[in-house]
Amino acid sequence: MNKKKIMVCIGVISVVIIVVIAVLFLTLTKKQMVFVSGGLFVSTNQDVSEMVLREAEVSEYDSPYIGIIESAVSRTKEPSVELQSNFGCIGSEIIFNGNGIAVNLNGQWIQFVPKEPADLNSIIQSEQAVYEEEVAAFIKNVSADNITVDIVEYIIDTNKERIKELKISEEDMPDGYYIFNSDEEVIIWKCNAETVYTFIDWNGDFTGSESPEEYTTTDIEEFQKYIETYDNGEPKMPFFFIIENGYIKQIIEKPFA
Repeated sequence: MNKKKIMVCIGVISVVIIVVIAVLFLTLTKKQMVFVSGGLFVSTNQDVSEMVLREAEVSEYDSPYIGIIESAVSRTKEPSVELQSNFGCIGSEIIFNGNGIAVNLNGQWIQFVPKEPADLNSIIQSEQAVYEEEVAAFIKNVSADNITVDIVEYIIDTNKERIKELKISEEDMPDGYYIFNSDEEVIIWKCNAETVYTFIDWNGDFTGSESPEEYTTTDIEEFQKYIETYDNGEPKMPFFFIIENGYIKQIIEKPFA
């Protein structure tokens, strides 16, 4: 009888230990996360497939495509590289959706929200802003349907207040302009069939001209080919962008002194 009681106690204790270990494992294991547009997004486990479909029906440019998961770290770590997850699923599509992003996991769009709410505001503003004036930015990468940029402030000698605020001297502006980049913040803007690319054909590769000429196209492959002529595919001077609802309306390259 006593032996049976001992066996029962051992069984109960074993179950308790297993439960405790399981709880500790779940506690120590981080939630599903993905690193997008310079910030961490955490899964809500909410299936938003119907929302994504509804938005897609309204306009082909809703729920803009970001890219796919390109790399992964272990579940116990936080992703720290663009388009990286801590739950595998390499190749899964990512889009902006509502107040966060959605990831296509096995045919279902799962909602992810920013780990830090403050990060979302800057991302939404960058993706959905309408810039009536040109925005200067360094081009970091050109893909099949989006361009990664680092926005900068292009200050000319008529911007007296800003020059005074930043304490910029005449020596800092020998050519009449100053490029201010307080910190490198990478942003991804989408292109579409209506995006216009205007650049300087320095070598006549597109115009056939023997002298530099301005060239305009709506073919992103041509623009991508042009950007690749720069060292590492990154021009050292900014281009100027006109953005509407997160999409690039026009890109303009200007000659610098």
